[in-house]
Amino acid sequence: MIRLTVGLLILLTSALAGEDLYRFNIDQDRLHGGPDFSSLNHPLGPADRLFVRDGHFYRVGADLRPNTADDERVRLFGFTFFLMPGVIEATEAPRVAKRLRRFGVNVVRYPAGQLVTKGPLPTLNPVSIARFRQWLNAFKAEGIYVYLIFNNTSYPFRPAVDHVPPIAGDLPEIPTASRIYMWYPKLVQAQVEYARQLIQALDLKDDPVLGVAEVHNEGSLTRSWQQGDVDKYLSDEYRDELQRLWNEYLKQRYGATEALRAAWKKDRGTRSVLAKESLEAGNVGIVQGKDSGFSCTARVNDYIQFMAELDRRYFRATRDAVHQTATPLVPVTGTQTEYGGVLNLDAHDEMDFSDNHFYTDHPNFAGAEGDQSDWRIKDYSSVGDGLWDFLNNAAIRVAGRPHTVSEYQQHWPNRQAAEIDPTLAIFASFQDWDGLMHCCYSTRFLSESGGAQMGFSPTQFANIGQAAWLFRTFAVQAGKEPQVIPVDKDLRLAVGRQKRSYHVADILSEFDVYRQQLALIHPVAMGRAEDYPNARPLASAGSSPYRSDTGEVIYDQERKTLLVQSPKVAGAYGFLGTKQKITAGLVDLELAPGARGFASILLNSLDRKPLGESGRLLLSTPGFSLATQPGSNPPRPQRMVPYRGIKGWWTLEPEPKNPNQTSALANSGIAPVWMERVESYATLRTSARRLTVYPLDGTGERQAELPSQAVERVPGGFRIHLQADGQPYSVWYEFVMEAR
Repeated sequence: MIRLTVGLLILLTSALAGEDLYRFNIDQDRLHGGPDFSSLNHPLGPADRLFVRDGHFYRVGADLRPNTADDERVRLFGFTFFLMPGVIEATEAPRVAKRLRRFGVNVVRYPAGQLVTKGPLPTLNPVSIARFRQWLNAFKAEGIYVYLIFNNTSYPFRPAVDHVPPIAGDLPEIPTASRIYMWYPKLVQAQVEYARQLIQALDLKDDPVLGVAEVHNEGSLTRSWQQGDVDKYLSDEYRDELQRLWNEYLKQRYGATEALRAAWKKDRGTRSVLAKESLEAGNVGIVQGKDSGFSCTARVNDYIQFMAELDRRYFRATRDAVHQTATPLVPVTGTQTEYGGVLNLDAHDEMDFSDNHFYTDHPNFAGAEGDQSDWRIKDYSSVGDGLWDFLNNAAIRVAGRPHTVSEYQQHWPNRQAAEIDPTLAIFASFQDWDGLMHCCYSTRFLSESGGAQMGFSPTQFANIGQAAWLFRTFAVQAGKEPQVIPVDKDLRLAVGRQKRSYHVADILSEFDVYRQQLALIHPVAMGRAEDYPNARPLASAGSSPYRSDTGEVIYDQERKTLLVQSPKVAGAYGFLGTKQKITAGLVDLELAPGARGFASILLNSLDRKPLGESGRLLLSTPGFSLATQPGSNPPRPQRMVPYRGIKGWWTLEPEPKNPNQTSALANSGIAPVWMERVESYATLRTSARRLTVYPLDGTGERQAELPSQAVERVPGGFRIHLQADGQPYSVWYEFVMEAR
């Protein structure tokens, strides 16, 4: 049943799995040829310092000055990175940096909270600092910027250690959800000083390797207040300080109690300005999230704006420290837009770029939080689900600024996971975004397992290089008619009172100011209405199939397919079905009758020429991937099984050593990796005299060319049979064409 083929391939026809699977391990250390995109990078020098110009990231160029004729646009593509230098020796740094460069990566996003000691903040760990500087040197040599996160909550503030008042309940640590550290002056100052000392210790002043920075990963005081987490941890000392800041804010706004009372007129609520409250006495009480419904609308509105103002001050303080200590050019953001939602238009109005995160089919831990032996996924497709995550992130972008997505993923073992990187790169290119960072690259990838784990599917290694190339080289044209979604102050406050941050596109649709599908036709971004008084009415979103205003991207919501057809790239993603032709530019694609019906197929030029003129093309066609079941003999893939027999939920079968567990441990699979076979036909329209098609092995090395019966001359081009019976199976095929 198992047969060895050329070098590394084994085909498995599994009656239990119901799929054709073959072994395919991508060798990250020896990758070369078509799938190697390292030529996109060069070692970073002074000319590569990044800054913001015209709403995008640019490098300063040879004259080393921003906003001059030699500035050059830069898009960032890479990973959020969890190779902790405090754990992994820096001797691994050159190896990892070269791996990432081969995949076309030019940025890694790193949580700097791993570089501190056990406290008090800001006490740096000298061993981690020294190792991380070596990592930075390795990245710099391979043309990879670092996106530095200053606070990712990995450092727990403790009253006894950090010499601040105890919190309610006398807990030993200040809970992250309380966000006390985002407004309490001593803790804010400690973080500002930490940023300064970190930059100095890493010798990052004027160093181009510091590409961009983020103040706080997924942290917003506004959102925590909306969730009721701010108030419940306030001891008397913290409550008094918060009330002092609140009264200072009101005094600056209204001057005196009389003006405040006039502004806070009672409406549906019972609380405006109480008889005992006055600005002069500084005792106007805070508005607790849980009882905000008992206060008048004006009082709640002011408190929401106060929360946003505290967020603004916190983000600004660290941004200023970065600009003063490193360089004023470094683009800095506060946190992710959905952590605060539309109110971040106010809280981030002094930031340099916007950022957000999304996860498609994130594992649901049905048992204890994070229990790696009890989890489930829906196994749905991003393309098949309406591209909702993409459309939501389009609406979240802040008009006039660069936009990045610094964490995204479609989690293993989702069977459609191969779609996420290239389809996002296609959509982000059309939207004209500025950075994409897949989450995550981890220590597991230093092993020979291929990286099968919750944070990454091995199938995604097959086309992430193409995604990087596509995005970074502008191979898909940006939209021609950008649209600004004006969000007025009344709407922002109404959403704040409703205590909503997530699903911004849905919120804007509910308020009848936006239709999500518009982002499939034009680039979109939201902005404060007062900043865009002359914003044009939004264009119509039309109906499916949606065609971009460039004509290069087509999404059919009913057929659940996304097509790309630009001069240098063509591809099809989604449920293509079988026995039906899908046309994407110069390529017709058809899945064979035995295929599952889902495909992720991309064809790109390797010599910078249009597809019809190119001499070398790379086609990727990865299926889903599975690791090997531990203890199986002969080796076989892990199996996806219904989660506790519940329809619509899936997990991995338990390991033999733990048969009573609900699921296999999330990272339990071992080498080798098994890839789904996706048999298909690709017809390429070309005037070439001859076409030779080479399957590539896991290093990118050419294998024996496909036989003549698999590369058929047809009118106007060639019809290629891929992954047919008897062929060596591969995720990559190199097309070599000879001109007439």
